[in-house]
Amino acid sequence: MTLHFLPQVDITGEQIVGFEAQLRWQHPQHRYLSSSQLLRVAEESGLSIALGEWMLTQSCRVAQQWPDRFIAVSITPVQFYSPDFVERATAILQAQQCDPSRIELGINESVLFNQDAYSLGILLALRASGHTITVENFGVRYASIRHLNHFPVDKIKIDPSFIQHMGQDDNAAAIVESVIRLGHAMGVSVTARGVDSEEKRAALEQVGCNELQGPLFSKALSEASVATLLSAADSASSPVGSGR
Repeated sequence: MTLHFLPQVDITGEQIVGFEAQLRWQHPQHRYLSSSQLLRVAEESGLSIALGEWMLTQSCRVAQQWPDRFIAVSITPVQFYSPDFVERATAILQAQQCDPSRIELGINESVLFNQDAYSLGILLALRASGHTITVENFGVRYASIRHLNHFPVDKIKIDPSFIQHMGQDDNAAAIVESVIRLGHAMGVSVTARGVDSEEKRAALEQVGCNELQGPLFSKALSEASVATLLSAADSASSPVGSGR
């Protein structure tokens, strides 16, 4: 089991601002299993909490090596609603001597849909600790912009399915623009996932998107590859991507 890291860049696509931690496991007879596949298997086998805590521990470790960049870590609903989640997460960060502001916690949008006091209490505690709270794959299943009013959310990541159809579907482009503008009106930063062309990057810049990630800039990289990339980018101030 390893972690790979997907670069997240500013709207120009030239500066790496952070990384999204993604699980990888090389099956003996098949290709790498994706992060979503591994998390699903872990949840079915009762290992979701242990795996999530391992991800958080490793992300804290690498955050120390990459100053001025955050690490985004996905928190599954099972982990989020587990007993003492906040206390256990805090203990991991303290053990790793990691500043909470360096770790961005990504939650499933179903948490917003529930709109219950327990979820609100968890998010408030995480926010008070210094974490950035992100809603992942926003718009794909449950939540709408109005749910953001009820919870302390700092950032939303627009689901790649909307970005994929920009330039081909006027409705998709209108939805993306509306999410960005309404998010900003509520003080929420917006990240677009799955950006795969310069045309989409430029369109997202025009409507005020804050950050981007996707194949235009880079695939998910190993820890060693990230170190090489950052060394080159910081010394040369060159564009990020292997995809540009």
